[in-house]
Amino acid sequence: MTDEKLDQILKHALTPEIDESDLRVRGKDEEQTMKTKMDKGRFFRRPAVAAASIALVLVTSVSAYAAVQYLTSSQVAHELGDQTLEAAFDSPDAVTLNEAVEIDGYQINLLGIVSGEDLSDYVMEEETGELKDDRTYVVTAVSKTDGSVLGEDSLFTTPLISGYDQSELNIYTLCGGCMSYYTEDNKICYSIIDMDNVEPFADHTIYLAVLSGGLFDTDANGEAAYVYDKSTGAYSRNESFDGVNALFTLPVDETKADSDKAAEIIKSISETTTETSGETRTESEKKVDEFISKLTVENISEYAEPIEETKQTLTPDTQGMISYSYAYEAFEGSCKLPVSELFPDGATGMSGAFGCICSENGVDDMLIETFTLNDDGTVTFMLYQPKSE
Repeated sequence: MTDEKLDQILKHALTPEIDESDLRVRGKDEEQTMKTKMDKGRFFRRPAVAAASIALVLVTSVSAYAAVQYLTSSQVAHELGDQTLEAAFDSPDAVTLNEAVEIDGYQINLLGIVSGEDLSDYVMEEETGELKDDRTYVVTAVSKTDGSVLGEDSLFTTPLISGYDQSELNIYTLCGGCMSYYTEDNKICYSIIDMDNVEPFADHTIYLAVLSGGLFDTDANGEAAYVYDKSTGAYSRNESFDGVNALFTLPVDETKADSDKAAEIIKSISETTTETSGETRTESEKKVDEFISKLTVENISEYAEPIEETKQTLTPDTQGMISYSYAYEAFEGSCKLPVSELFPDGATGMSGAFGCICSENGVDDMLIETFTLNDDGTVTFMLYQPKSE
């Protein structure tokens, strides 16, 4: 597999509430920072400096037998190039689960879980420089029950903890993220979901929810994916929900419960939420959002100019996916995306989905990813940059 880390717009890892993130690779000099945000059909990726949640998707090949036999948790870690986590999943502290449910045409498999300190080659870093080494890692596999390709399908994964509303404890507030990859035939998506160690909450029921849409999304009928019983603190599946709403119970050693540490986590989440909400966003961030929000297919040439040397013609693969990579000045990136997500109506021309990449300098060094569907079915990728004022 490639060592290249790829970010991808998967709803199971990204929503408008995501703020900023920082990821460090142990034993390597370089760091990768990524800020990702979804809004009004546009997706954004840009470097940032504070830790919150991160989503990295590595698209690679797996041996053909994965189509009929699921990998183990340690094998998934191996395929993602995380040797430390591979060893952790092979240790006595890891729990092998192999639980599967079938909902709405999907089979969702919970493969394993492990918690502890220094278990991964990848580590979150907070703005203060403190490393978030104490983590919980959960491995899942998603496929279609009829054996068909996943294509543009995407599911959202988050922990839920009894006694706490989902808005208080979830994949974001627990600084969670996801590293995933598809098998070569695009029929299985393996994911390693990581988050702050949930063992301090072991005296509560700890769930893993895998659902259609996002954390607070409802279906077309306004139904939420899960029911929260405030009197008991328990979560359950909403049988009326139109979509995927798998709900697993994670086996966590109750002796690891620590009410004092749990209280510290809740306090830290509350303080972080206060600090990062509303007017505390930087002026640079506000300007970037303002700039991107005014861009349309019709007016992009008014505000930005193409960087011709970055132009690429991409041919969709048999699953309708396009792959691209680029390196321009201080930025480089690569991704694999479904054409149908960029052009839902199949109309030729430029897509209204613009990728945004920038650093703390904001608009001053921002790059904009554009995609244009051609008459022959190929897609033209090209970077744009804001015009000088």
